Amino acid sequence: MINKKAKSVAEIKLKGENCKMQSRRILGIIISIIMLLTSLPVNAAATGTPNVGSASEWAYDGIANALQKGFVPSEIQSNYQGFITRAEFCRMAVKYIEYITGMSIDNVMAEKGVARDWSAFTDTNDSIIFAANALGITSGTGNRKFTPNGQISREQAATMIRNVCMVLGADVDNSPNSGFADIQTASSWAVDSINFVRAYAIMTGTGGNNFNPKALYTREQGIVTFNNISPEAIPGIIPVVFAYGVANTQAWSAGNWAAVSSVQQFAYKNEGLAYAYVMDGNLEITTPSKQLSIGMRYPKLGDVISDVDGYFYIVWGRTGNNSTEQTIFVSKYTPEGIHVKTTGFVGESTMGQSGNTQHPFDAGNCSSAFGNGYLMVNYARTMYNGHQSNNVIGVRTSDMSPVNWNSVWDIPYTSHSFNQSVIWSKNAGGFVYADHGDAYGRGFIITSSAGKKLIFNFYLEANANYNMWIVNRTFAQMGGLAETSRGVALVGASAKSISEAAKTEKQNLFVQIFNPLASNISSSMFVGGTTRSGATSNNINDNNNSPLTPVTDYGVRWLTDYNDTNVIAPQVVAADDQLVILWSTDKDTFYMVLSASGDIITPATSLAGLPLNSFEPPVYHNGSVYWAAATNGRIRVCNIEIKPSATEPNPTPTWGAWSNWSTQYVAANSTTEVETKNQYRYRMRETTSSSSPTMSGWVYDMR
Repeated sequence: MINKKAKSVAEIKLKGENCKMQSRRILGIIISIIMLLTSLPVNAAATGTPNVGSASEWAYDGIANALQKGFVPSEIQSNYQGFITRAEFCRMAVKYIEYITGMSIDNVMAEKGVARDWSAFTDTNDSIIFAANALGITSGTGNRKFTPNGQISREQAATMIRNVCMVLGADVDNSPNSGFADIQTASSWAVDSINFVRAYAIMTGTGGNNFNPKALYTREQGIVTFNNISPEAIPGIIPVVFAYGVANTQAWSAGNWAAVSSVQQFAYKNEGLAYAYVMDGNLEITTPSKQLSIGMRYPKLGDVISDVDGYFYIVWGRTGNNSTEQTIFVSKYTPEGIHVKTTGFVGESTMGQSGNTQHPFDAGNCSSAFGNGYLMVNYARTMYNGHQSNNVIGVRTSDMSPVNWNSVWDIPYTSHSFNQSVIWSKNAGGFVYADHGDAYGRGFIITSSAGKKLIFNFYLEANANYNMWIVNRTFAQMGGLAETSRGVALVGASAKSISEAAKTEKQNLFVQIFNPLASNISSSMFVGGTTRSGATSNNINDNNNSPLTPVTDYGVRWLTDYNDTNVIAPQVVAADDQLVILWSTDKDTFYMVLSASGDIITPATSLAGLPLNSFEPPVYHNGSVYWAAATNGRIRVCNIEIKPSATEPNPTPTWGAWSNWSTQYVAANSTTEVETKNQYRYRMRETTSSSSPTMSGWVYDMR
C-alpha cells in the first residue's frame, strides 16, 4: 500500500516556497538568545535544545527530531544550508541503519554475511564508507573511486535511500511509476529509486510535478529526508519499537541468577509472536494484529501470557509490608484489554506466615503455562523470613478461582531457586516444573506428579559453612523445559565436572531428555546421553570438613565443548518435534537444532550478533522461531527459519542388561500399565509373552 503522506519539508524548500511560521521564528529567536547568553553551541548535550540555529525555518522540526533520534553525524550538525558531501551522506546512512536496528554496523554486516572489500576504493580509507559499500548502499563513482568530498545529487540521494531501506529488509521492487514530468532527465539507474522514494513519501518532488534529479542536496535536506523514512509503512522492514528506558534483554555474563525480562514474549492465538513491556506506567502489548495499553495494577511485572482464545493473563506483584497481605497476583483481560478479574495470593509455604512471599520475582524468573483448564505460575521470591526460594501458584482460567493445594507440602518448593520453568507435559498428563537450586537440593530439580527429583548435580566444596559467596556459585545456568515425542527436555549450561575442576571450567551447553513419570532416577529414565559422576557436599552448613557425597547424573548430552568462553543464558523451544536452542557467549549469539531424541540436526550456528531475549523462551510459529529483543531502547522482532526434519521412526524396543528378578506380582498404578508388555520382560529369556492372567513373572523395565 502506498503511503500518501504530504510533501516532505525537504521538497518544499527546493520549490522555493517562503514558509512564514510565527512559532518557528520565535523558536529561532529563543535559540539565538540562548547562544548569546551561554556562548555555547546550542545542542542536546549543552542545553537540551537541538542545534538547529543555522537551519532554514522549514527544516527546524525535522532536524530537531533527527538529532533526538541520534543518527545525524556530529560533523554535519552545523552549516545546515551547505551542500552535503558524498562521505557525509554515506556516514548518515550507516548511522541511520544502526539507529533503526539497534546494532553496530559490523553486526549488521555479519548478519548479512558480508565484509568490507578494502580494495573497492582508492581515494578513501573510511571504514564506514567501506561498510556501506559492502552492504550495497554505494558502489562509488567508477574506476574504484568514491569521491568522498564530491557533492551528491537528488537522484544519487534517492538511490542510496532506497539501498538503505533494502538493507533494512524492505521490498524495494515494483514501486509504481513516480509520474514526474522530468523523469526522462534522470539517469536510467536512478529511475527505480525515484519511484520508490516517491511511493513512500520520502522525497516527493520540487514542485510543478518535477523531481529535478540532477540538483544538489544540502545537509538539511539530507537530514530531513532520512527523518521522513517511515519503516512501519514500508513492506518488509522488520518492525522496530522505540521503547526508551526498557532494559536490554540479552545477558552478557554467565551469572547464577536469572531475571524477569524487560520484554515478555508469548504465542498469541494462531498469529505468532506477541510481546509486552512496561512504558510510562502502562503495560504495552503488541500482537501481530493489534496493540494494547493496560495500566499497571501492581509495580512489579512477572509474566504475560495468552490462551488460545486470545485472553491475556498478567502475573505481577508488589512488596509486602506484613506476612498476611497478598503480594502476587494473576489478572485476566479480554482480547480487547478489558479487565475480567484479578486473583491474589500470599505465596504460602511450609514455613508458615514467615514463609509467605514478601518480594516477588526476587533473584530469579517467573514462568507460566496453561494445561487442563489451569494456568500455573512458577516464580522466584524472597520470604518474610529472609530466605529465597521458588513458589507455585495457579488459577482455574474459566473463573479465576485459585488452585487449592491439598497441603502446603504439595506445593513444588526449591530452596534458593535462581531460575524457574514450567510446562504442561503431554507425556506426563500434567505440569512439570524445573528449578535451579543451590541449597536443598543443589542442582536442577524436576517436580511432577511422580515427585521431586534432582537430575543434574552442582559441585559444592566441603566446609561451606553457609558462606553465600561459596554456596551461590553453582557453575551452571538453567535454560528451561520443552517437550518432544521422546520425553521432556531440560536444557542448561554447566561445568562438565562435579569436582574442584568445576571452579575453572567453562560452562557448556547440554540437554537431558527424560520420562517425567519415572519412579526413580536411573539411566532408564533418560533417552540416550552419558553419565556424569563426581562428588559434592550436600550440606551448605558444613563446618566440619565432612566427606563429599558421590553423585551421578544420567542421560547428559553435551552439545558444546568450549574451553575459552561460557555458554550464557540458553533458551529452548519445541518446534515440530524438534528442539531449538538459543544462547550467547561473550563473542556472539548462536542457535542449534536437535531431533526429538536430542541428536544434533543443525550444529551451533552463528546468529551474527543478533541480540537475544535471554530469560524468555522463544516462540515457534509456522516453521520459524521468533523472539523480541530490546537493545539500546529499541525492541526488534527477530526470527530464524527452521527446516523440518524427517519424522523419527518409532524405535524398536531393545532390552538392556537383565534386571534382578522379582517374585512379586506387578500391579498397575499411576506410572505402570501392565498391559503394555514391551515395558516388561518375562522370566524366560526365550519368550516375551505370557498367558498368565495375573502377569506373574513380568518385571518392569522402561526400555
